[in-house]
Amino acid sequence: LRTLAGTKRSEGALIVRSEDGSTVILTELVFDLRPRRSKLQNLAFRALRLGPGPRVTPFVKLELIDDRQAVRDELLRLAALPDLQRLVVGHEQLSRGPRAAEALRLAAGTRS
Repeated sequence: LRTLAGTKRSEGALIVRSEDGSTVILTELVFDLRPRRSKLQNLAFRALRLGPGPRVTPFVKLELIDDRQAVRDELLRLAALPDLQRLVVGHEQLSRGPRAAEALRLAAGTRS
């Protein structure tokens, strides 16, 4: 468990290593919400920048982040773990395999 730079010392990343690779566990920093069934819900989520897909929401940016570049760098470092197999976030989806690294890159605001 370690505190992530740029998060006002309020967010940690737990990295669990097992025989099949690493799992990164985050609580509040990254949301990865599924699309909603209702068009109205999807519209509301998009307007509030809550999803769908992996992201750091505006609320989190206001409350938890004091250095956006440091947070971005942390997410990219986690995405670059050579044996990353899973990303567990506190808000909805579990990402496995290559999707775990892609979700972290998307939350950091970059692709591949």
